[in-house]
Amino acid sequence: MKKLFFFFFLSLSALAQIHEVAEVSMILPNDVEEDIQLLAVNEEELLLINLQEDYLRKTDKNLNVVKFDSDLKQKWLVSIPIERTRIPINYRAANDKMYYLVSIPETKKLELITIELSNGQWSKHAFETLTKLINTDFEVFNGYILVSGEYNQKPVVEMHSVSLNAAKVLPELHYKNTLLKGMYVNPYRNQLYVISLLSTKCQLTAMIYDETGKLLSKHILGDKKHKLSNVLMRFLTDGEPFVLGTYNAVCNDIVAGFFSGSLDHPAKLNYVDISNLPSYTSTLSSKKQERRILRKEKGKPNIARQRVLFSVPFSGERGYVASGEIYTQQTISGPARTSQIENSGRRITVPTIYEYRISRLLLAELGFDGKVNQDNLAKLDGRSFNFLKPQTGYLFKNDNFYGILPGKKDLSYLNMSETNSAVQSYSLFADSKFKVSDVDVEVLNWGSNAVLAYGVANLEFSREQYTSTRQLFYIKKLEVK
Repeated sequence: MKKLFFFFFLSLSALAQIHEVAEVSMILPNDVEEDIQLLAVNEEELLLINLQEDYLRKTDKNLNVVKFDSDLKQKWLVSIPIERTRIPINYRAANDKMYYLVSIPETKKLELITIELSNGQWSKHAFETLTKLINTDFEVFNGYILVSGEYNQKPVVEMHSVSLNAAKVLPELHYKNTLLKGMYVNPYRNQLYVISLLSTKCQLTAMIYDETGKLLSKHILGDKKHKLSNVLMRFLTDGEPFVLGTYNAVCNDIVAGFFSGSLDHPAKLNYVDISNLPSYTSTLSSKKQERRILRKEKGKPNIARQRVLFSVPFSGERGYVASGEIYTQQTISGPARTSQIENSGRRITVPTIYEYRISRLLLAELGFDGKVNQDNLAKLDGRSFNFLKPQTGYLFKNDNFYGILPGKKDLSYLNMSETNSAVQSYSLFADSKFKVSDVDVEVLNWGSNAVLAYGVANLEFSREQYTSTRQLFYIKKLEVK
């Protein structure tokens, strides 16, 4: 196996409010396909998950897992062989363990790898699903492995006891035109919440199960005026479950506002129209402001319809802070078309490829009482990206929120608690001894006071007339002074 080489050092460099407190990096092996992910277990534990596969030699895969502490110091590293034909599904951290699930193609068989977070000891367990699922995922609840997926275009969640080799299917889920939106474990009440979406009506259904998989209650969310889409769940320390997400007047991916509410009182969802937020209206042009006044005088509603990436980075004493990353969409390929494979009777559908870019960043503190305690919106020019997932990391310090976005080679950040805050830049490799190019960077929240910037960069080494390039995977921990 080709080893990973780690280097650790502290950085004292700083620029404005954001500064780097620690970094760890590794030189990537040549000719090996790398799949590297980070998993923040809590504010003290970080896992690097690296799946190595050598396509040329067609050898078995290696799952490398590294645990770091809050200073990015390595605590342990384990390397686990995985048969080449296995397909990774996902990973989770729960009960002081990390779980990594893989499938065996064209079968119902799965393999579960369990790693003890305290010392890195690991074990493997094989089991089978009751049905042959596609789009498989999983969650861990009360010692059970909850395997979710689709069967006959309907959602299924199976509750597996791997040690007892027993399983059951959760009730009230297997319906047409229904999409599984998420599974959430309430550790305070030892309950499982499964959220599904009726795609024809954009209505959410929240089902609550006990520790044995028994259905306790079922709630329909949304109405004719509010078509719900994105949804996340958060839990207060007393176990009260809150749902937060986005809505629109019609059933599509465009967003008109945010919704929030407690599932203890599911009939009392609160809706916040983006167009009525002071920070949003203050950034409109004078023509749009005049148009809003005319529409109001005629008794017509003012509705903001935006493309939004939704997340909930923080919770506080008064409510939850919701983030809306407003983005633009541009086609970088032709329209979707059907093509025939050469010398074959098969036909494939070539989808349209889009490029996205963050244009505005909206933060709104949604109070537990349904009111917006504060909000702010900032205009910016973010980098382009191709996958629709939240791009922004957040820091909280001295009652201020800081939004951090990846750039082409650096980071852009601004104080979201200040009106008209200037966008500043932070260089990731300003003090590097080597020439750095083709920097890929992503950000990950690590608690409320730190953000991790990580990715792959090319290092160029010059010796006489020769220049060689090696890839470096890096993790940088950033905080606010």
